[in-house]
Amino acid sequence: MKYKTADTQPDIYFYNVNGISGKLFLDETGTPRTIPFKNYMITPAVGPLGVGSWTLITDSGDKYIFSKIEQTRTTVAAGISEYDLPKNYPSSWYLTQIVSKNGFDIYSFQYDETAEILVKTNSGLNEYRTDINGNYDPICASGIAQGFSAGPVTYIKQVFLKKITDNHGRSIEINNVADRTDYLGSYRHNSIVVKEGTKTLLTATLYNNQYFGSGTETAKRLKLDRVELTGTQPTEPEVYRFQYNSNGLPDRLSMEQDLWGYYKATGGSTMIPAMEGLPGGVDRSPDENTTKACNLEKVYFPTGGYQVFTYELNGAGSTPLGGLRVKEINWYDDNSALEKKIVYRYVGQQVSSPVFSTPNTLIRLSCPNENPNPPSCLYTTRFAANRSQLGASAGSHVGYRTVEEEVRDFNDASGNGKTVYSFYVPSLTNPYPFSAPAFQDAVPLGLLLSKKIYNSNNILLSSEENCYQGIVAENANTEALIPSSRYYAVLKKSMLALQLASELTTYSKQLQWKYSTDNCTILYDRPCTFGANGYSSLGYVPLKPYQFNYTSKFAFYPIGKVIRNYANGQELVQAEKYTYSTNTTYNFLVAKRSSTSLSGDSIYTQMVYPFELSGQPYTTMIAKNMLTQMIEKKVSRKNQAIVPTYGEKYAFQSNGYAVLPISYSIAGDGTTYREEISGIAYDAFGNVTQLTEKGVQKGMLWDGLYLLAEIKGSSVLLYEGFEGLMSGYSTTARAGTKASMDAYVASPISGVPNCILTYWKKPSSGKWQYVEVPLTSSTTIGGSGTLIDEVRIYPAGAQMTTYSHDKGLGIITTMDINNRATYFSYDDKRRLRRILDDDKKILKMFTYHYRTGPIN
Repeated sequence: MKYKTADTQPDIYFYNVNGISGKLFLDETGTPRTIPFKNYMITPAVGPLGVGSWTLITDSGDKYIFSKIEQTRTTVAAGISEYDLPKNYPSSWYLTQIVSKNGFDIYSFQYDETAEILVKTNSGLNEYRTDINGNYDPICASGIAQGFSAGPVTYIKQVFLKKITDNHGRSIEINNVADRTDYLGSYRHNSIVVKEGTKTLLTATLYNNQYFGSGTETAKRLKLDRVELTGTQPTEPEVYRFQYNSNGLPDRLSMEQDLWGYYKATGGSTMIPAMEGLPGGVDRSPDENTTKACNLEKVYFPTGGYQVFTYELNGAGSTPLGGLRVKEINWYDDNSALEKKIVYRYVGQQVSSPVFSTPNTLIRLSCPNENPNPPSCLYTTRFAANRSQLGASAGSHVGYRTVEEEVRDFNDASGNGKTVYSFYVPSLTNPYPFSAPAFQDAVPLGLLLSKKIYNSNNILLSSEENCYQGIVAENANTEALIPSSRYYAVLKKSMLALQLASELTTYSKQLQWKYSTDNCTILYDRPCTFGANGYSSLGYVPLKPYQFNYTSKFAFYPIGKVIRNYANGQELVQAEKYTYSTNTTYNFLVAKRSSTSLSGDSIYTQMVYPFELSGQPYTTMIAKNMLTQMIEKKVSRKNQAIVPTYGEKYAFQSNGYAVLPISYSIAGDGTTYREEISGIAYDAFGNVTQLTEKGVQKGMLWDGLYLLAEIKGSSVLLYEGFEGLMSGYSTTARAGTKASMDAYVASPISGVPNCILTYWKKPSSGKWQYVEVPLTSSTTIGGSGTLIDEVRIYPAGAQMTTYSHDKGLGIITTMDINNRATYFSYDDKRRLRRILDDDKKILKMFTYHYRTGPIN
C-alpha cells in the first residue's frame, strides 16, 4: 500500500524439506519467526535484490541451505498500476546443501535452469466496469473506458534438479532433456541414475515424452506414461505404468476455470464470476467431471497387480469447493481380484483456514472527481484472478473436523475396521466462502484432537484424546513467553487507501466479493477461550487502524493425552501429561512426562537438554542448535510416594566441529549411576572405533561408511582383506572379491605382548588352508604363487569378526570368530538372492518374478 511503503501484513514464506515443513515471516527487525513456533535457527541472506539464500538449522542441529533461486518476472499490463505487481523477484529457493549436525555427512544439489519460460498471460486478470447501479455502460465526464483489460504476463526461469552428491562418493544423476513441446525450452527428466563412485547401481528411465492434448504449445501437458527400473544389467526391468482420467483439458492459458483454477467448461470468455445483482460473468462453481480431467487413476506394478484411486470434490458444508480429495483406494492382484480397499469419509467439512483460498475477485468503487460532494460519477470495477492467497490458506483451502479411514482386507479379516480422526477446526468462520483472513489464526488448525479405532463390527477398541495449550509472546521486544488461553489473531477487513495515501485524487475502496462494509482497515484482537470443543467466547475489539499486531512466538503444543483401551467389557484408562522446559528461549521441548492409570499409580519421566546445563560441551551444542539431544532421563514411580526407579544419561565431548557422546550411564535404582558404555572413540567419519561395554572392550575398523572388522575383548586390532588392492590381486578370494598375490608383512600390535595371527592361504595347485599362529615379531606371509586372504592380528583371548562389501550393494561375506564364512549374493537390482554357508552350499534362496506380458 501507499506505493510499496506500507505493509498491512508481512510476506509469508513456506519451507518443506526432508519431512519438516512450516511457515515463517520476517518481523519488523528482519528476524525470522516460524508459524507455529519452532526451535529452528533460520537465517536469511538479504541483499539489495531481496533474500538471496536461506539457512535453516533444525533443533537437532542438521543444517539445510537454500541458495538456488527460481526467478519470476511479471510485466505490468495496461490499466494496472505498476505498484500492484512485483516485477522481478525470487519466487522459490531450492535446496543446495545438507550438512549433518556433526558435519560427517554432506549432500550437495545441482540444478539445470531454463531461460525465461512464459507460464501465464492474458488470463490472470480481467476487468469489468459498471456504474454504481450495475449498468454496463457508465457515462462519466472523464470518459472512462469499458470492457476487459489484459492481465499480467508471467515468466519463470524454471529450475530442475540435476545431481545429488555426497562426501562419500555416492551420487544420483538426473538426465534432463530440453525437448518439451508444451513448454518450449523447458526440461523433462529422462532418466535417474544411482551411483557408488563410478559404478552404476540403479537406473530409472522415465517414459514421459507423451502429452495430454495435441496441437499448439499451450494446448498440451506433459504426461508420465511409465517408469522402468534396471540394475547393472538391462534385463527384466521393473515396469510401473500409469493410467489417467480420459477427460481432456482446454488450453493452458484458457479462462475456462472454476474459482480455484481447475478446469470448468465456462465458454472461456471471461474469468469474472456471476454475481447477484451485477450483469455479466459466468458460472465458475466447481465441476467434478472436468476437475478430474487427466488425473491419475491407476498405477500398475511389476508383479501385475494394480492400484485404483477414486476421487470426489472437496466441500464445505453442502457447497462444493475446488480440487479433489481421495474417496477410495483399491488394491487388485494380477488376476484383477480385489485384495484390499480403503474408504475415506469426511465429516464436518468446512473452511479450514482463516485466509480462505478464494480467487482474487474484487470490487472497487471509484470516483475520479471527488467534488462536488457527494461525488458526481461513481462506477465499479470488477477484477478476477486465480492466485491462491499466501498465509494460512496455502497448501489446502479445506479441512475436516472428522476423517474416517475404513480398511477392508479381503485376505485377512482381522485387519478390517476403521480409524476415526478428529481435528481442531474453530467454530468461528464467516459464511462461505469467507473466513477471518489472519495468518496467525492458522496456528491451532488441524491439530489432532482424538483418534479412535473400531473393529469390523463397529466396536470401539481403543482411543486417544489429545489436550493442547496455547502460548504467546505478548512483548515482542523481550520475547517473554506467557502461557495463556488468550489467542491473538489479526483480522483484515477492507482497505481504505484514502487514509494511507491522502495525496491520491481517486477515492478507491476495495471490498471482498459479497463482503459489504464501510469500515476501513481495522485490525482486531480476539479474546478466546480454548475449550474442549474449540473456542467458546468471542469478542471483537477494534485496535488502532493499520496497526500490525504480530506475535513473535506463538504455538499450540500438546500438554497431555488420555488413552483408553477396551477388552472383554473392561476399560483401561491411562493419562499422560507433558510439562515443558521453563527456559524462555528454547521452549516446547518436553521436560517431564507423567503417565497415570485408573488405580492412581503414576510413572514420571523427566528429560534434561543442553540448554539447561552450563559450560562445555553444552555451549557448543546450543551454538549448533542441537537442542533436542537428551542429556539425561530420570524415571520415577508414584503410589503412595514418588520413588526413583531408573535413570540414564550421556556424557558428551566437543571435538572441533563435532559434539559426540563419550559415555553412557544408567541408574537401576534411579539414583546411583554406573557406566554401561565408556571410552567411546571415533574416526574422521564419526564411526565408533572403540568402547568399553559392561567391562568388555570392543574395537571397530572402518573403510569410510563400511564396517570391516570388529573385536570383543580388546579395543585394538589389525586386519587386511585386500579388497582395496588395485594390482597384484586375484579374484579367487576366500572372502570378498580379492586375494593378495604378493607377499605381506604381518607385524604385532604395538604394546600388545601376546598377539595372534590368523589368515587363509592357497597354494597355486591347492585349496584354501587356514593358518593360526602366535605373532611375536614381524613375519612375511604369502607370495611365490601362494594367495593369501583375511589376515587378522589381535590380542590372544579376543574374538574377531570381519566383513567384505560390494559397495553400494551390501555385505557379500562375513567371517565369524571361528573364521567360518557366510556368503551373500545379489541380483542386478541389489536384491538379496542367495545366502551360502562356509562350503558355499545354499542356506536360503530368493526368487523375484514380474509380469512381463501386456496389461489390460
